[in-house]
Amino acid sequence: VARQVIYNSHNVDKRRMTEYILGAIDNQKRLKVLDFGCGIGLPAFTLAEKGHDVTAMDIRGTGTFEFLKWRALRHGVPIRFIDSEGGPPRLTGEELDVIVAMDCIEHIEDWRGTVRSLADRLKPTGVLFSNNGILEDKLHPEHYDIGNKEFIATCMAADLMPFNQITYIKRQPEPLP
Repeated sequence: VARQVIYNSHNVDKRRMTEYILGAIDNQKRLKVLDFGCGIGLPAFTLAEKGHDVTAMDIRGTGTFEFLKWRALRHGVPIRFIDSEGGPPRLTGEELDVIVAMDCIEHIEDWRGTVRSLADRLKPTGVLFSNNGILEDKLHPEHYDIGNKEFIATCMAADLMPFNQITYIKRQPEPLP
């Protein structure tokens, strides 16, 4: 857990991505947010503090996820938690405005199914934040090899249009003629 806290707060690139996500989200209205593969949940915790309806999802029993649960309880920050068994998420319920999926999709063998599942839960014009379009990490054998172009193509096939290197916006359905 300590390694993740240090990495997320001291790694310049990671910190910039988190600051970008937090700054890009409209805090003037309450949004439905999923922090998928949340780990220590910096976005989940901060967005819940700002009044958003936040769900955090990660693998049951991991130290980072249990730390986020403890931290939210200790500070009275309302976050809904979903324990996962891993793999593509099984999500039901309302559509989401925002999904944060940073540093997690590369851990899932069926990453294409994961992208489709996440895209299916987003509202039209909803936003997915994921760094898999730029992530090139050959140093971690636990990561599945996701080609950057293939990731972007998979997002586009799921109606997630790239906005920048880590932001994808769900395309609105085309009006019928």
